[in-house]
Amino acid sequence: MNIKNAKNWSSVPRPIAYLAALGLTMTAFSLRHLLQPYIAPYAPYQLFVIASLASEYLLGLGPALLSALLGLLLATHFFVAPFGVMDGVSKSDVIFVVNYIVGTLFAIALIEYLRRALYENQLLLKVSRSRHKISLHRENDRLYLAKRRAASALTLQHLFARFDEVLLLDLPGTGLFPQALLGSLRGGEASVGADALTCFAPDDMLRLLDALKAAESGGAARELRLRLAGTEAQAREVSVSVEGMPLDGMRAAVVRLVRTHDEAHMA
Repeated sequence: MNIKNAKNWSSVPRPIAYLAALGLTMTAFSLRHLLQPYIAPYAPYQLFVIASLASEYLLGLGPALLSALLGLLLATHFFVAPFGVMDGVSKSDVIFVVNYIVGTLFAIALIEYLRRALYENQLLLKVSRSRHKISLHRENDRLYLAKRRAASALTLQHLFARFDEVLLLDLPGTGLFPQALLGSLRGGEASVGADALTCFAPDDMLRLLDALKAAESGGAARELRLRLAGTEAQAREVSVSVEGMPLDGMRAAVVRLVRTHDEAHMA
């Protein structure tokens, strides 16, 4: 928003404004000249007053004063008897000129005051609307963040309520975090990061990796039957649930233990 001083309320460029005021004054002169045969010697200044007030309302103070001055000179010379000649100043000439100057300047000043007040009010309204929009955006951001935090809190509450069943956590940008349950099933410590998937047989490790990617991209929960790797766990399988969860505006994935299958059950 382009904010400028209230005295420069007119958006018309100054050279164009002065040329437009000159055009309005000459238009008033032309009309008055056409009417001269019918209304002379009456109303020599009225059309020039209208031109100067129109200049003030449309163009600003400077162009209006120019129009008023030109109107005074043209009307006094061409439309105040004796027409077109200068033979001194009479009492009636002084009355005409003073009446024109006082009335025109008063009207111009009044219009200028009102135009500046209107422009200031428009600026204040624009600033108020801008601040209101900013406050609305901030409030929307605050509500969004609060909603996101609440959703994350519920997710974590649900997760920790059944944390003793968790085998793996896959957090965006941080990698895999194996839980103690995975190490106890395997019979040892589980590796950290991507190496945690080596706890499972190679083929099953790829299946689990695909399920984790699907869960992070918003896919439905999947249940997999996986074989545990390692000499002490070669005969063991586990059924796991792989599901995604919203966490602070991101998608994480969790692998939960559903049940275990020993060698006797697989026979």
